[in-house]
Amino acid sequence: MKLLNKDIDVTSRSEIFNLYPVGDAHVGAFNFTVKKFKKYVQRIKDDANALWIGGGDIIDAIILQDQKRFDPDNLPVWMLTGGPDKVRKKIKDILKSQLDYAEELLEPIKDKCVGLIEGNHEYSISHYHNRDITADLAKRLDTIELTDCAFIRFRFKRLHQATTAIRLFICHGNGGGRTAGAEPTHLTRLAQERDCEIILRGHSHIFHIMPPIPRLTIPATGDMPEHVLTHEVRAANWGAWVLSYANGPSTYDSRANYPVRPMCTVVAQIKPFCDIGRSTGLRCNKPRISLQELNI
Repeated sequence: MKLLNKDIDVTSRSEIFNLYPVGDAHVGAFNFTVKKFKKYVQRIKDDANALWIGGGDIIDAIILQDQKRFDPDNLPVWMLTGGPDKVRKKIKDILKSQLDYAEELLEPIKDKCVGLIEGNHEYSISHYHNRDITADLAKRLDTIELTDCAFIRFRFKRLHQATTAIRLFICHGNGGGRTAGAEPTHLTRLAQERDCEIILRGHSHIFHIMPPIPRLTIPATGDMPEHVLTHEVRAANWGAWVLSYANGPSTYDSRANYPVRPMCTVVAQIKPFCDIGRSTGLRCNKPRISLQELNI
């Protein structure tokens, strides 16, 4: 786990910041949806107030030694084109080829990256083959390696005014996701055990946004409010960038009869400073947060 402060300068009370997860892309898999992923990257690039966090399994990281999952038919077309010498070079080090391609895809938005979480595919390579590909990609993108999970405190600052903050917990995730209730169960458990405003996870490839999960609270200091306060946790799974059933050879997903996944993801919209009411002119320093479905 890593603990991280991320300070952000705010120029106007009306500014909205968008936090994008980039996880479960599986660059290097045959069924990776590269066209949609490029559109997602372009959206982040064009968003002046965008931040993004790598959520693990950015590359597929399945190599010849993986007897359970490796299948030569699942190599992507780009790895098998360019003449015998180039193809031989790319296949000789599949991980490097996938890292090179992921770096190329993410280069336009590297300056907006908060850090990278390790996924189970990267961990398998580290555990069995003594190669830390998460650290490698983080170095290529000039960002921070965040291990398997992280608490990140985003502190929004305005000159001569108060600072607001939101707390994020992000992890790659674990556990299956074949049933409709699997992901709500995973997210609810995380929200019950972690005190923060936003929780993001992946792994199961199930896109899901939970309704706000309320938690009762009272202030630790100051006057007691008239009524108990509600602290809301917003939690979501960002989905995946692979087709469950791609036209072509059998894939790991289709062979396992995985449920069909929607091709969409989530964006966390954060308004650091909000007005209680325009007519009264009252202001508060409690950020306004929403998780929204994003179709690409």
